[in-house]
Amino acid sequence: MAHSIKNNLVIFALLIVCIPLIIADINIITPSGKIYTGSLITISWQIYGQPPTNPGLLKIESRSTGQSTLIDDNLNLQALSKIWNVSVPEDNYFLSINYDSSENISGDFTILQNTSTASGINFTVIIIVIIVGCIVIFIPIFGGILFLKKWRKKESEEIPGIDNININNKSIPSTHIYNEKYSVVVFT
Repeated sequence: MAHSIKNNLVIFALLIVCIPLIIADINIITPSGKIYTGSLITISWQIYGQPPTNPGLLKIESRSTGQSTLIDDNLNLQALSKIWNVSVPEDNYFLSINYDSSENISGDFTILQNTSTASGINFTVIIIVIIVGCIVIFIPIFGGILFLKKWRKKESEEIPGIDNININNKSIPSTHIYNEKYSVVVFT
């Protein structure tokens, strides 16, 4: 009888050591930091024991409503990560991976509503880009106009002694006649 108890203890010890090598345990790493709808996140997990060869099912579940959203129904568990575009509304969530007949869940995390535009660019950034673009375009134009006005000088002198102008044999009275000259400074 002592021999059979000893054999049973050896078998029991082997089972304790070997079963974790046969049955996999998956630990989902809880996402951290600020997570916004529309952003890309990496969902990752660790496998302890023999990695499952069958695909798993990855889903996200709302803690407040219980609504479940499927992320991947053919999850390659040996990849140890999955990139996902967050497509659920603001709430508290947890992830679950189902494989064979096991379900493993992550800790809770929060997804926040994205306040950016559809392209992911903040509205304030768009306004700043438009203002800077206008400044870049209009400063050289206005600078050029001011430059030309400043360097283009009008010189005029009155021609004395002419009181009338004759055009086609018609005399037009004039009080002042000017001889106008323009000079432009050109830089080369």
